[in-house]
Amino acid sequence: MYPIPPTRRTRAIWNKKLIPVQPQPAPLSPPPQVSDECNSNQSPPRLLDSSLLPPPSPSSSSYRKRKNWMPPINSETVQELSIANIFKSIQLRHDLLVDPHLSFRPNLDGNSGREKCRKAQRYWRRVNHAIESISSNINDDQHYPSLNFLRVILSELQKIMISLYSPFASTPASNEPWYWPAHISLDHFCTVFDVDFIIHQIQHGSFRLDSVIHLIMDVLTPLCPSFETSRLTSLHCALLEENFGTALRQCFSILEVIKLDCANRILHQYRPYLLETCSKIEFHCFKRQLDNGQIKLDSAYNWIQHHWKQQRKKENTCFFDVYHQGLIKLISTNQLGTQPSQFPITLQFDERRLTQQLRQEFQSLMVISIVLIPYRYIAGPFATSSDMARLKRTCIEICKDCAMVGPTGNIFTFFDGGFDDGSDGGGNQSVLQIGYRLAYKACHRAFQAHYRHHVLENQRLASASGAIAVATGEDDDINGKVPLLSMESLGAEQLCQVSQFWANWLLTLLKARNSRLYTLIHERLCDSLCFISQHGSSALAENAPMMATMNLMVGIQDTIVMLGDKLKILADLNLETFGSIYKVLALDIIQQNVV
Repeated sequence: MYPIPPTRRTRAIWNKKLIPVQPQPAPLSPPPQVSDECNSNQSPPRLLDSSLLPPPSPSSSSYRKRKNWMPPINSETVQELSIANIFKSIQLRHDLLVDPHLSFRPNLDGNSGREKCRKAQRYWRRVNHAIESISSNINDDQHYPSLNFLRVILSELQKIMISLYSPFASTPASNEPWYWPAHISLDHFCTVFDVDFIIHQIQHGSFRLDSVIHLIMDVLTPLCPSFETSRLTSLHCALLEENFGTALRQCFSILEVIKLDCANRILHQYRPYLLETCSKIEFHCFKRQLDNGQIKLDSAYNWIQHHWKQQRKKENTCFFDVYHQGLIKLISTNQLGTQPSQFPITLQFDERRLTQQLRQEFQSLMVISIVLIPYRYIAGPFATSSDMARLKRTCIEICKDCAMVGPTGNIFTFFDGGFDDGSDGGGNQSVLQIGYRLAYKACHRAFQAHYRHHVLENQRLASASGAIAVATGEDDDINGKVPLLSMESLGAEQLCQVSQFWANWLLTLLKARNSRLYTLIHERLCDSLCFISQHGSSALAENAPMMATMNLMVGIQDTIVMLGDKLKILADLNLETFGSIYKVLALDIIQQNVV
């Protein structure tokens, strides 16, 4: 048991007597409701608020102020980590399918992450100021906003802690062990941690911290993961030093760690269950929405019809050929102008993945294929697979930068110059810089290939000359007799000139995207991905024409296979879920002779 710090008392700030309201326990996590799973755009449900501050209208000033008082970690931000929500989420099942190592973690990456950290720092400085205001002897009227601020913080702390009482209840993980202290019932917790009564006591200078500290430490100590126990020590020290702002911040951090650890444990242990039930739950959900008139099949019908028309010239075309061709066109940017206006509703849980993540991977493959051309042209017989692998990794990183700068995450939009980077020339200067950077990397790698060959050739000649010298008894300087191959023609100036030429060529190709070379690369890539998504990468060896096409995609075969396998996983689940619906739509298209 942690020692209790000295009680901190404050004088009464105002004399209006409040009647303490006994909060009702928040309900335990409800059993999964299929209807909730259907609405992927719906915000997660909120825990019941037992405070005296009912949620006002979003347009009111009190609502905006309350929103501004919300701590960075609150009951809404951790609601995604609810075990009930994990088992209810269809989107999470789709994400787990594509990413076996998926886990929850604080999103603090990039500029947005740094901005979140800065906002958190500013927020907790405001908390410290509010606590100092309550503890000081300033005019009583100035304390009321600070007390409301503190009420919101304590209410959020209470909600999150109540959600930890029995997180696995009414879920498939209900038998999982949980270490909430047996001697602390939910009623006892709500009685001791009564936010309204605590605020009432603070107002009248009669608040005693002992019982609340005991309660918090008793609950958090057994639940906190072993690798984060240092946070408990920091919390205890902050309480001993009466640094209540730091203590509150540490409490929220510990609660987030507990929620993350619990959610990730369930993701890992119940991944097979979540994947096995994905198709059944999604179809049941979809069918209910369809029967209720909440959704229509028009988008899926138009999508199939559109691509069936494109395939009608081919002999022996079947539905699966049409489906996989349509799937590839969703990530391809070459035919975007002829795509149906609506994204197929049957792929709604993979829309973001297809139109952003996989589309960026496809565009990166196109850029890499084009950048490898100058490398292979200059390097000639000295081109190596290791060089192409390094160049490919470099291109992928540069393409990520382009996607981040572009307004929609579209790499080709970046090369079109359809954005403003803040410079006088809009985005054109950035496009030129990226184009030159790509070309320089390719040319420099090719020059190095020549240099390596010359070095190896000189070493071979030197070795042969040394053997002759030993055999004939000559001991003169061997290096003076070996004719070193000149590298003057491959100097820095030549590299810059060649890079500039290929940069202009590369940008022309990527901006126009209508040349025969670009179209040829695009068709080969689409054909390869379509085959893999339909038949799997293992079937490549048994298909000579497709294997020949893959052999032409020098340097990117493994990346094509990786992208194709992702598409196959996605397509297999989608066909398993909506195969019966697709069958009805396809038969209707044929019978109506719309093609």
